Amino acid sequence: MRVIAVGPGIGLGIGPGIGPGIGPGIGPGWAGGSSPRRTCAPAPVDVPENGRVSDVRHVLVLPDRDAAEDAVEALEERFGVREEPQLVRDALAGEDDAEDAQWLVVLRDEEGRLDAAELDAFAAEWDGWREEP
Repeated sequence: MRVIAVGPGIGLGIGPGIGPGIGPGIGPGWAGGSSPRRTCAPAPVDVPENGRVSDVRHVLVLPDRDAAEDAVEALEERFGVREEPQLVRDALAGEDDAEDAQWLVVLRDEEGRLDAAELDAFAAEWDGWREEP
């Protein structure tokens, strides 16, 4: 079981993380010297359409580690998840006590077979909830 600690001021990137590549544009047309400059425009390139990308994740927020570990075991039994869920410790901002941390259970569901309402009810059994993406 993989556990990741997240503290105040540190975000947890849960999502596809897809965006444009932004950089200096150095490539064809590089003339050398002290600063890059383009000597000609690059030729247009046809790019095929990508297929649909599915990176569905569900995040269950639970009050403590014991609840999170119990939920992981029950998820495997009740929902038959194939990939082991990831446990993440999420310290609340401004809290010094390690007991004041929520635990996140991150489930990958690329096939979209897990029902959001069922996961809401499941998390509620441990006084938790499911975060909306």
